[in-house]
Amino acid sequence: MWFTVTKLRCISNEGRRVLEEWKNQFAVNERDGKPFCLLCRKILGVCKTYNVKRHFDTTHATFDKKYPLGSQERAFQITSLEKNAIAEQNTMRASLKVSQAVTLATFKISWLLAKHGKPFSNGELVKNCFLETQCLFDDLSNKNEIIRRIKSLQLSNDTVTRRISEISENLTEQLKTKLTTASALSLAADESTDIVDVAQLCIWVRCGEDIHRALSEACKDMNIPASSVVSITTDGAPSMTGKHKGLIAEMRKISPDLLAFHYLILHSEVRWLSHGKVLNRFLAVLPEIVHFLNDIGEGERFPVLRDNEWKTNVAFLADVTAHLNKLNLQLQGDGKHVDDLLGCIESFKMKLGLYTAQLKDSDLTHFPLLNDACDGVLDMQQRERFVKTVSQMQEKFISRFSDFEKIKYAGHFIREPFTFPVEKIKDLAATFGLLLSSKVLSIFGSTYICERTFSAMTRIKSRFRARLTDYNLQSQLHCAVTPSEPNFTKLVGSRQHQVSH
Repeated sequence: MWFTVTKLRCISNEGRRVLEEWKNQFAVNERDGKPFCLLCRKILGVCKTYNVKRHFDTTHATFDKKYPLGSQERAFQITSLEKNAIAEQNTMRASLKVSQAVTLATFKISWLLAKHGKPFSNGELVKNCFLETQCLFDDLSNKNEIIRRIKSLQLSNDTVTRRISEISENLTEQLKTKLTTASALSLAADESTDIVDVAQLCIWVRCGEDIHRALSEACKDMNIPASSVVSITTDGAPSMTGKHKGLIAEMRKISPDLLAFHYLILHSEVRWLSHGKVLNRFLAVLPEIVHFLNDIGEGERFPVLRDNEWKTNVAFLADVTAHLNKLNLQLQGDGKHVDDLLGCIESFKMKLGLYTAQLKDSDLTHFPLLNDACDGVLDMQQRERFVKTVSQMQEKFISRFSDFEKIKYAGHFIREPFTFPVEKIKDLAATFGLLLSSKVLSIFGSTYICERTFSAMTRIKSRFRARLTDYNLQSQLHCAVTPSEPNFTKLVGSRQHQVSH
C-alpha cells in the first residue's frame, strides 16, 4: 500500500513582505516583518494585499470618508499615527527593560538568600532595608525612580521560593550538560538525617539496597552513564560498604571494575579530635583548677587531679590528638585531589614511625605536653605503653588506607611521568585503562564535601524551619553548596514580562 505525502504550505516561507503603498492605502506599516495596523495597533496575520484590504474595509471603513485617499489630511494623519506608534513602542520597550531589570534583581537577591541559607521570607526584609535607607539617594535627581523600582521588587515568601527553585533547575541543567561531555566521573556519597529525622542522601560527582536505588535514580536523572564512573568514595558505614547489600556491592554488579574508597578523613575520631584543644587548655589551667577546688574544700573529691601518672596519660592523649587534628585539617578543603591527600597520609605514616623510634629512646621532642607533664623523664612501663599505642596507630593507618595503594603509583605517574618505573605502567593500564589522568584526578579522596553539605543542611533546615519540604530543601541546598553560577540571562529571558500600558 502506498501513501502520497503532501507538503503543507507555509506562508512564512513564501517571501512575502509589507508593501510601501499599504501605508497610504490602508494605514499599515511594518513591525517585526509583519503588517501592523496604525489605526487599531494590531499585527495582521497574513501578509497579502487581499487580507490587509479586508481588515481595513471591515474595521476602519470610516477612515476613507474622513480622510480621502490622496488628500493632505490623510497623509498628515498617517504620519501622526506612525509617530505615535513608534513613541508607544519605545515606551513599551523601556518598560520591558525595567521589568527585566527588576526580575533580574529578584533572582540575584533570591540567589544570595539561598547561598547563605536564609529563610525565603527574608526577601521582604531585604526590600524593607532598601526602603529604610532611601536617605542614601537624597542627593540624586532620580531618587523617586529608584524608590519606585525598589518598591516594584517582588520578594514575597512564595516568589523567593519559586526563584530559588528555578535557579536550582538551571544549575542542574548546567551540570547535566557538563556530565555528558565528561570522559571520567567519580562519586562521593554519604547519608545523614535532618532535624526531623528524615534520611537524606548526599551525592557529589566530580569530572576529571535503598541508598543504591536513590543513587541510581539520581545518576539516571543527571544522565550519568555507569560506564563512566571510575570510583566512589563513602564514609565506610555498613550501608555503604556491606559485602552483599551495601551501596558499593550493588554498584559493582553494574560496574565490576569500580574502585571504592573509604573516607580518608578520620571520621571515627572526629569527636576526640574536636576535644584536642580542650585537653590542651585543660592541662594549661590544671594547677588553677586544683587550687580552686582546695579553696572551696572539694580537693579531696578529685584525687586523680593530683595523680602524676594520670596527668602524664592525659598529656600523651592531648599530644596524639593534636597530631591527628593537624592531619585532619590537611585532608579537608575544596579542590584537593586524592593524590594530594595520599601524600599527607603517607607522610603521617612515616611520622608515626619516627615518633615510635623517638619514644623508645625517651625523646619527647614531638610530645611537648607529655614532656612538660613528666619533666622529660618517663618510667619504663609508661614508655612501653606509649610506644605500643603509637605502633598500633601506625598499623591501623596502614590497614585503613590499603585501598588507596591502587592509585598511589597512578599519582606518581601523573606528577612525574618521566621518572616513573616503566615496569609499573602495565599494572596501571590494567587498573585504569585509557584516560588515566582524567580518572585519577576525578577521584574523591574523602566525603568531606558531603559532610560540608550536611552542615549546610543543618543550618538551612533548623528547628525554626523544620517544616521545610524536601523539594525546597534540595533547591536551597543546591544553591548553597554549588561552585557554579546560575545563568541569570537565561532565567530572566525564560519569563514573560507584563508591561503596563
